[in-house]
Amino acid sequence: FGGMLGVKVFVKLLKIPYFIAGTTILVFSIVGSFALNNDIDDIWIFLLFSIIGYFMKRYKFSVVALILGLVLGHLIENNIRRALIIAEFDWAKAFLNPLTMTIFVMTVLLLIWPYVSSFRKIRKNRGGKK
Repeated sequence: FGGMLGVKVFVKLLKIPYFIAGTTILVFSIVGSFALNNDIDDIWIFLLFSIIGYFMKRYKFSVVALILGLVLGHLIENNIRRALIIAEFDWAKAFLNPLTMTIFVMTVLLLIWPYVSSFRKIRKNRGGKK
């Protein structure tokens, strides 16, 4: 309901020239990154990741994968550490139990399935033409 009330305003915002809108977004982003901790280093980190993001987009890397890695990496690291503590730092005991191996095998199968499927389709098409 609120979106319908603001449609006229949002349409006018879209008519703002790109260089003004882009500059405004950039300034608010820099101010926001500084305001979080009142630390100038946060601005440098912002600029570093902006440059990384630019080159990732330019060379067609997945920005979503980077964000997922940054968000989930710490969580995964903590849980692997917890599993190793429970298993008394024995990697075999932690990761070679039946449940873990089942999940690992299913993950590998899910990762390779698109390649196997496309290979089978190509092979089937070649066989049909001969």
